[in-house]
Amino acid sequence: MIYTTTRCPHCDQLVEQSAGYDDDLNRRIGPPIASCPSCGNSYQTGRKYWAQMTAAEKRKIYTLQIFGCAIGGLKVALIIWMVCAGLCHLMVENGMFKRPAVPSGENDPILVALAVPSLLIGYAYVIHNRLTALKSCKLLGL
Repeated sequence: MIYTTTRCPHCDQLVEQSAGYDDDLNRRIGPPIASCPSCGNSYQTGRKYWAQMTAAEKRKIYTLQIFGCAIGGLKVALIIWMVCAGLCHLMVENGMFKRPAVPSGENDPILVALAVPSLLIGYAYVIHNRLTALKSCKLLGL
């Protein structure tokens, strides 16, 4: 998790605090100048509006989002796969269904069969969230 705090350079008042896994969009996209609610002075945020970004900056954000999707999708897929595999194991242990004997040295076909849908669901979930975040930045003009 990424924690970000921003303080006013004039009065050292805390003006912004955020926590999340997808903080890159928050740090890069937004108004370049903000006002401190405490002292009223303006300060540079280090952000840019999406429309003001160069093609290289937009490409960098897209690249980071794709990399984040790859890692995030694997995490979600692994969690789904572990839960499903655990449930299957419990069902076999309790005699709810019988699993064919697996020769030594081969992969368990049930666990392999669970891996593909887990990966698809994991990646679909993360990609949807990342695209929604990018789309909202564009629509808001940030």
